[in-house]
Amino acid sequence: MFSAVKWDRLISLLAVFLFVWLGSKKMWADHDSNHITNLKAALILSALNHVRWQEVDLPASHLNVEMLVVGKDINKITDRLSNVMRTTEFKLKNFSVEVKNILSLKEAKDQMGKNGSKLILLLDSESESWSRDIYPNIPGTLIMGESNNFARKGLVLTLI
Repeated sequence: MFSAVKWDRLISLLAVFLFVWLGSKKMWADHDSNHITNLKAALILSALNHVRWQEVDLPASHLNVEMLVVGKDINKITDRLSNVMRTTEFKLKNFSVEVKNILSLKEAKDQMGKNGSKLILLLDSESESWSRDIYPNIPGTLIMGESNNFARKGLVLTLI
């Protein structure tokens, strides 16, 4: 069994390999391939390994951390993230992560405030719905955007 550090290195190496292997292919979110979706999943997991979590922001010991993938998931990143987390036995400070898709930011807002301890990945289909003003001030909630569309609107953690 690999330690968390070895898994982190393995996922990072996989991400670099996929990036080099894809070479000059354009990585537009509108035209994602399975390779790009795999790369995004690997980068998200690698990034999550480097986030520092305070105990008070984590769920009760009998619960999981929820990851909400918000928007039209045409490239199946929800399935990819679930599969990678399951096969690598990914844990966030000893908590399992449950990944589910929510179709709109409006729907997700109701779930964001429940119990904190949420990871939110906003897909490009929700970039028009997002604005800096609606960033929730909820302890234990980390919001990421799928592309630089979100960076332009003030969301710091984005995949570019």
